[in-house]
Amino acid sequence: MPHLPVIADCFRVSFIWSPISGAHPVNVMHFSSATGDKDSLAAALDSSWKNGMVGVVSSGTSIIRYDILPLDGISATTSYTPDPANTEGEDGQAGGAPIMSLALCVAFRTDERGPRKRGRIYLGPVTESFVTGPVFNDVDFGAIETQWTAFNVALVGTGDAWLHGVASYKSGGVFTGISSYRADTYPAMQQRRLTTTRA
Repeated sequence: MPHLPVIADCFRVSFIWSPISGAHPVNVMHFSSATGDKDSLAAALDSSWKNGMVGVVSSGTSIIRYDILPLDGISATTSYTPDPANTEGEDGQAGGAPIMSLALCVAFRTDERGPRKRGRIYLGPVTESFVTGPVFNDVDFGAIETQWTAFNVALVGTGDAWLHGVASYKSGGVFTGISSYRADTYPAMQQRRLTTTRA
């Protein structure tokens, strides 16, 4: 991985999921606060999860660790164990056999244009109970979007006013706050964009 940029008041969080069927899922998101630190962010995440945000994920896995790295160019990563009191917000809740290659994509939108101002997260594996052929079934996409929005509102309402956002690592690095969320209505596969890694 290339060197990470320095972005003032921005923290990179790797959400480590428990292993499932030999896979070790990880999601990465970014958060910003003018006054907060790593401990504050971990506490804010614990208190802000909403039931159903990751509910389409197989019940065989859950978020078991936050690896938090301030993008200040000098700090090290610190690992935190999520508060078990909020397990509904951090656990997959979907029954049935997991489809290891498929995920639900939640897109992050900002008020600015351009690909560097957008982000996404892949939540998976989803299970057979939610997929029929190439489409999802019995998934309340509006409820998922509402819960992600409520998560962001809760973060802003914490003592250090954390904001969920998109961090672009190009051109020195820029953090942009998220204004809305969209859950895609078809299963997705996360694929490496090789053009960004090839010389």
